[in-house]
Amino acid sequence: FDNLWGLIEEAGWTDKDAEVVCKQLGYEVEGAVVHIGSYYGKPNKTIHSTNLQCTGDEERINECSQMTYFLNEGKNKLKTVEVAGVKCHVSSTCKLPPTEGTECVNGEIRLSGSDANNGECVNGEIRLSGSDANNGEGVLEYCYKGLWSTFCSLGEREAIVACRQLGYVQYDFVSIFTDGRFNPDASNTSYFENFTCSESHTEFSLRECNIVDSCQSYCQNAIGIRCFDFANCEEGDVRVMDGDITQGGRVEVCANNIWGSICSDGFDFTDAYVVCKELGLGESE
Repeated sequence: FDNLWGLIEEAGWTDKDAEVVCKQLGYEVEGAVVHIGSYYGKPNKTIHSTNLQCTGDEERINECSQMTYFLNEGKNKLKTVEVAGVKCHVSSTCKLPPTEGTECVNGEIRLSGSDANNGECVNGEIRLSGSDANNGEGVLEYCYKGLWSTFCSLGEREAIVACRQLGYVQYDFVSIFTDGRFNPDASNTSYFENFTCSESHTEFSLRECNIVDSCQSYCQNAIGIRCFDFANCEEGDVRVMDGDITQGGRVEVCANNIWGSICSDGFDFTDAYVVCKELGLGESE
């Protein structure tokens, strides 16, 4: 806009807006995935527009009804809002998904019988895998045609529904991780492309959402999520989690009966000293 690259605020960002973006870029309309919450980061640029209202018939994003910001207004807005993202479907590298659990690789062997394979599943089931799966975080897997599959694409709405399906119904927020932290060796091939739940994300299961599964998808790391639930902790309590030793790890604090992490910005030796002192793990800074 005015020969300056800028961003789009996430407010009002919908499937129709994403479809027009993909169409303008030369990709297929079907399979466009909406990402909000600055999913791909929030670079230090400016926000050009917000509240896009594309119908899906437009050829270019500037044909859609929208509200625009002046340069300084957009820069100031960037500090307080999140920006929109999109993932377009590419069919040229399409590999068809498996059919009803029959896929195998030449030379593989397996056992048959009622107890032969505890990896069998019922279509539509989901689970978390990893060392902390029982604590609501791990690699998200979906039972697709009798086979467990990881995710290569997952939006915030879909992640909220997944947590709800897993039994985490107290809160409607979730953390999504693409860095492989829960299991870097998890399969980076997904048997489907993505799910799309309603904008109000009122579904109780991913079975109720639309699935795009014309092709398999590939990613650097399988997607992991962290679900939140009511915790029996005191306001301001701290703990360390997932460290190699019991007295080290990720710092978490209890706020509103939820355990959450602390942003690393500004966290220094003095802050660490206070945490360790509170935990009774040493007085020496």
